[in-house]
Formats: sequence, C-alpha cells, structure tokens
Amino acid sequence: MPVLAGAACALSPHATTLAGELCGGQAANRADRNSSISHGLLTPNRVLATSLEVLAPGAERPRCRRTLPEARDPGDGTAPDHRKERPKTAAISPSILPRLPGEFGDSLRSEVIVSWCDKLASTPAVGVRLDKLYAPVSVLLEPLTPIVSTWVEKDRDAPAFTVDHHDPFSCTLQTFDGYSYILGPEQLTVEFRHRLRFRAQSAGPPTAELLTTPRPYTEVLPDVTAKLLKVVELVTAGKARKLVRIGVVSTTLVSEEEVPPGIARFLKHVARPWNTSPDAFNVELTTKLPKPKGSTYQDRCIHLITKPEANEGLVTIKLDWQRFLDEAKGVSMTSLPGLISDAQKAALDYFEDIAQGERFDA
Repeated sequence: MPVLAGAACALSPHATTLAGELCGGQAANRADRNSSISHGLLTPNRVLATSLEVLAPGAERPRCRRTLPEARDPGDGTAPDHRKERPKTAAISPSILPRLPGEFGDSLRSEVIVSWCDKLASTPAVGVRLDKLYAPVSVLLEPLTPIVSTWVEKDRDAPAFTVDHHDPFSCTLQTFDGYSYILGPEQLTVEFRHRLRFRAQSAGPPTAELLTTPRPYTEVLPDVTAKLLKVVELVTAGKARKLVRIGVVSTTLVSEEEVPPGIARFLKHVARPWNTSPDAFNVELTTKLPKPKGSTYQDRCIHLITKPEANEGLVTIKLDWQRFLDEAKGVSMTSLPGLISDAQKAALDYFEDIAQGERFDA
C-alpha cells in the first residue's frame, strides 16, 4: 500500500475489488482460451460479465439465462466442437441499472455495455479538445460557479473539493467523491479516481476513510460523460468554440499474473530477446487505427504499460483512445452527446480487442 499524504488523496483503482460473475457465453482464443476465460473476457463485448449486485445495489436480481454457442455438426459422427463458434450475447434490460438525472444521462444509457475494465476495476476519463483559447483561467472557472458552489460538505460546512493544479491558463479541481475536472486552453476533461481521507482518532493512529464508491467502469463512464457535457455546455456558452478531438481513457492497476491475455502476449513479445520476464518496464506505443471507409474522423490510441521496480509488482495499463475529426466542428450541445456516445462504443470495442489479443494472430 503506497504512503498517502494530505487530508484527501488519490487512491489506486485497485484499493477495492469488484465481484465478478459470468452471465452469458465466453469466447476463447486458441492457446489463450483458458487464460481468456479466467479473466472474464467476452466476445462480443456487450455480454454481461459483471455481477448484477455490483451494477444495481439493492435491486432484486433478475433471472439471467446462460446461452451456449450453437455448434455445427461436422458431419463425421463426432461431437460438435463448441470452441469454434462464438457465443451469443446475453442481453439484459437497462432498466435494472441506476439512471443518471437529466437528458444527457438518459441519452448515454440506451444500452448496457460491459467491459473487461469492469472486472479489473479500471477507472475512466472522458475529454474533448477544442480550438485553442488562451485566456485567464477565471474565464473557465467563472461559468462553473453553479457547479462548484454545490461541492460542500454539509455536516462540516466546508468545501468538498481541492485545487490540485493552478496556473494562469489552466487548473484541476478534484472533488471528494472522486471526480477531477481538468480545464485548459484547449482541454476539458473529467476523470474518476478513488480518494482517501485520514481522520484523527482519540488516543490512536489516524484511520483512512474511502470517500468514493467502488463501481464498475461501464457504470462510472456515463456519470463522467454527463459531468463533462455539463462543463462543456457552461464553458462554451456564448462562445464560438470548435471541437477537434474526443478522448476516452481506461486506467487499470493489476498484478502481472492478472493482466488481460492480449497485454500479456504483448509483454511476452517485447521481452523475447532476453528470454526472461523483465523486473520493470515502461512501454508507450501510439498508433493510428484503421480508418473506416467514408468516415470523417481518424482514430488512434496511446498504449502505456508500466511496472516500476518498487510498487508491489503491480502493472499500470493506460489506454488513451482518441478520435480526431477530419475537420473541426462548431460545438453543439445537440450533437455532442451522440458524438461522444459513438466514440465510447468504438473505444470499448478496441479495449476488448486489445485485451483479448486476437489481433496478434494476424
């Protein structure tokens, strides 16, 4: 456990463990089939794999039927081979999940999406890049007064946030419930991170209090997005800003034995010249993704995988998926929710692809 200082501080995404339970089929990838199943990786990624109790605390658990793949008879009298068939998806009604208030939340929870990020307690960030506007940071903060004014601990009558960074053109506000608001000349981002606060005890050492609520990645993601949309709406009101890029980030802290099969295969490939497992590594790879025919955007992803020598052997996996528009568009709160929703679906599909490792067979 790292040493934490201050009244409130960021906590590793793996401070708590989310319970997982398979509900639906699982896909295997040749030699990595057993490893894939042990990590709950699914194909396609919209099969529910996270425990319903985590997704909907207190809700009555609905019946969920496991579906097996329809194997084809090889015609030679032998038993059908299920491994060669992809499983069907197991759908479940979104009505059992908590709904976000407001029109943004409603538009972003039209379907249930579950990712391997849920099982590994990943934390999300969503951001937009706008055209540059170098103005005093007060120009960004003043429109957010209606939001910031609500960040108060009522029992203590004290601010429920900290200012983690501040300079003439940018700042970062961190609320006690785990949301970081990153504001800059061209960047508006909302990120979720767990937070701890130490409380003094009479005649004893201080105790740590978890201020955030552990939830699956795909449940926190719509919350983060709704908060970002509100920030963009307030900051860009009355200004002719243009949208340049949309970003979706997944950050995961996991032991080397529990990394997804695709990441494990990549690390094994990198270490092949030495024929041994490295004690520490810091690998960053930025690459463009295939551009769909007729699309008006270009996707890319920054892959950052690190393992320091002194961190209990934990691996940090950060996937920073980005969508660049071929031509900057004027910010419209009518179309922006749909653009971000489409980007999130594409990002989750790519995260699943990388984690499963099928592209290494090409």
